[in-house]
Amino acid sequence: MLSNSLFLTMALALAAPAAPGANPLPAEVFVDNCKVVSIEDQEVPGTDAGVLATLEAKEGMRVKKDQELGRIDYREAEAQRKIKQYDYEIAEIKAKSDVTVQYAEKSADVAKEAHHKAEVANEKSKNTITAIEVMKLFLEYEKAVLTIKKEKEGHDEAKLTAKAKKAEVDAADVALDLRILYAPFDGVIVEVKKHPGEWVAPGEAVVRIVRVDRLRVHGTLNSAQFGPGDVEGRRVTVNVSLPRGATIPIQGKIIFASPVVDVGGKLPVYAEIDNPMDEDGRPVVRHGLDATMTIHLKDSPAAAARTAPRKSASNN
Repeated sequence: MLSNSLFLTMALALAAPAAPGANPLPAEVFVDNCKVVSIEDQEVPGTDAGVLATLEAKEGMRVKKDQELGRIDYREAEAQRKIKQYDYEIAEIKAKSDVTVQYAEKSADVAKEAHHKAEVANEKSKNTITAIEVMKLFLEYEKAVLTIKKEKEGHDEAKLTAKAKKAEVDAADVALDLRILYAPFDGVIVEVKKHPGEWVAPGEAVVRIVRVDRLRVHGTLNSAQFGPGDVEGRRVTVNVSLPRGATIPIQGKIIFASPVVDVGGKLPVYAEIDNPMDEDGRPVVRHGLDATMTIHLKDSPAAAARTAPRKSASNN
């Protein structure tokens, strides 16, 4: 009887429906209403006040990181740098010279010998040289020994002075460099705000540069369906809308999923893509274009890293 009851209980348990659980992760998810944005879009400011002396930058010009774009009037800073350089060279000569130390050592040797000869003379013939004269000779010797110490201290001081003058040269180099405008990254000049002859205040923008070789695509997911761990590092296929109905598919990967859920349960996610160039070297995709993206959830992050961007455009 007991065995029959146990058998019936097990049969009912197996026949009961399974407890509800999480829905399985789909192979991919389609995200519409995405927007292409620049990763880096920066205004290059003047870091020191002055008149803009030269400006090589022009709208549409492609620049490399640390390329010189222009200079604020640097004549005074350059002159100050030369003064500091000359001061340093003088201090360096003094620091390397130990002539005064050598002279003090020679003087001490002479004073010591003079005192010794006086004592020898008195040993051979008493009071040949008076006691007071012998004391004066010994004092001269002690003075010479102390002079050696003083000259060595002076030599050490000269070395430190040379280092201080070198630091002043370095500071002058910085002051001069602050008057040169450099490109902060590889990109394209999209706006020139100042022209040669105009005054530039510290922090005032001179040109604006946008990075074009790599772009970011912003989209949102339903936070009730996906979390950051589901999408971060995954491969994506981004389809960017181009003029006249054309689209271009570009491979990339999700580089960020926000830890904060926006209003409406939206989870912001960012993908990065390499920007293909046309035959004239111009970027095909631009900041502000609309796009969609398909996130390949079953691909591992390692697979996304190996995926190369596609660079061919197609019409719908």
